[in-house]
Amino acid sequence: MANFDFDFPEDMLSGLDSILDDVAPKMIEEALPTCQKALEDSVRTVISTASEDVKRQTGDLEKSLKILPPKRTKTGAYIGSVNFVGYDAKGSPNPVKALGLEYGNNHQVARPFMQKAANSCRAEVTDKMQQVFNREVKS
Repeated sequence: MANFDFDFPEDMLSGLDSILDDVAPKMIEEALPTCQKALEDSVRTVISTASEDVKRQTGDLEKSLKILPPKRTKTGAYIGSVNFVGYDAKGSPNPVKALGLEYGNNHQVARPFMQKAANSCRAEVTDKMQQVFNREVKS
């Protein structure tokens, strides 16, 4: 399944000891839309430069991105995800199409987009998380 992950910067974690359970999910919730937009843009760019027939490019893959609510794992880490969900009009699973695009398959060459998306929004996500942290700690 296609997945978009990011880590908290270490300097941000030092102040979260006592309020981590309240602040971390809020930070993730506000940062994930930025991640979703970066993934949509990256998928759109990769698909629009593909040599396949333009008629096949419906935009369903980029529209299938869904933000899942943050959750805490058994190890205590907080995870936020933006995933490809559902099926296209022909019944093909969108996560499988995304994996084929990212890693390639026997019908197409790999056209990576996930790392490009992560790199393009890293600073904006970090800034957004820092803003939420500052706002929540001051209140």
